[in-house]
Amino acid sequence: MKNLLTKIFDQKLVYKIFSFLLSVTTLTLPVLASSHSEAPLISRDRFADNTDTYAFRSIEKGRENYVTLIANYIPFQQPSGGPHFFRFDDTVLYEIKIDNTGDGVEDLSYQFTFQTKVKNGDTVLGQGAANKDIAITSLDDADYNEAQTFWVRKIDYKKNNFGSLIANGLAVPPAISGQR
Repeated sequence: MKNLLTKIFDQKLVYKIFSFLLSVTTLTLPVLASSHSEAPLISRDRFADNTDTYAFRSIEKGRENYVTLIANYIPFQQPSGGPHFFRFDDTVLYEIKIDNTGDGVEDLSYQFTFQTKVKNGDTVLGQGAANKDIAITSLDDADYNEAQTFWVRKIDYKKNNFGSLIANGLAVPPAISGQR
């Protein structure tokens, strides 16, 4: 029986199997990494954490070839956490990559950058400053203390790796605060 086990579990065979499994595991680790806040690298920068991305094909008449993309960033924000919700980070390049050909390599990319302008730096209230009644009801509300604007760049990797600016200086709507 011992000789049979020795033949079956030949050391060279075990070494080959172990080497193969180790190399496969090592090569696939980046593919298995999570993008949520428990992942080691993103846990240090939750403002860059893309928690979910959704794609919806339009069923609207005349728009059958359109897709709507939605990306969520900054995990664990809940309505009860307001009115001081986190804003987009001015130092993060937010990006949605799209593979149209099924080869696992992005063909298109949409990049978003943000800029924050603080109106009243003498308050600790953040987005809603006590300039009036703290409720933010419009983009030009006196209480909208941390207004943000954003830029969108579209990159079509088949045409140009630098892409083109398709929107600039767009206003980010504030988190809803105040009465509804």
